[in-house]
Amino acid sequence: MDVSSIIKRAGGVVAVARAINRHPSTISGWRRVPAEVAVDVAQLAGLEPSDIRPDVFRDPKSLAHGEIAA
Repeated sequence: MDVSSIIKRAGGVVAVARAINRHPSTISGWRRVPAEVAVDVAQLAGLEPSDIRPDVFRDPKSLAHGEIAA
């Protein structure tokens, strides 16, 4: 999912900025959601962190099917 879609789902640039205590211009400049705020942004957007940053977070559905987390 691209960053602009994630931000829209989370309520927009200003809503995300307020929720994670960042300036809106910081959010607007993201090419991808930083790992350190991915969990918070995922909650705002109604997504799993793995939907936003699969390179950092494992898909919980795959873990439920017996995959071992690294």
